[in-house]
Amino acid sequence: MYRAVFLFVMLSLLAGCGSEPTQPEVPDPSTHLAPSEQPGTVIVISNAEFPWAARDVASVLGSNARAYDLSLFEARRQVMYNPNVTGLVEVVLNLDQAYETVAAVCRDKSTTKVWQETRVINFMGGSGWPVT
Repeated sequence: MYRAVFLFVMLSLLAGCGSEPTQPEVPDPSTHLAPSEQPGTVIVISNAEFPWAARDVASVLGSNARAYDLSLFEARRQVMYNPNVTGLVEVVLNLDQAYETVAAVCRDKSTTKVWQETRVINFMGGSGWPVT
């Protein structure tokens, strides 16, 4: 009984966790991508289930932000190797639990986290509050 409760609690807590490298990635000097965007472009991606989230966040960020339907791996590759791309914003929605979360993580050219904004909403009777 206690084991089942423990597993449930741990899985609930870990459900919103994503991979978060603590060190910047080291680019491979032999890899280059042809410049395909305007200089200063920021790539915005989101969960595959919620492509509208990337478009909404890109429209708020400004004219240099562009929403793309890319995997996180491909978006990081674009940021690291495309000379015209200067940053990445990853929008992560987790709506599969009572405390639903939406997070936007901004990364620079070396894929190091610059800022993160998270909102939590409890549809079981609470309201949203910022979490950093």
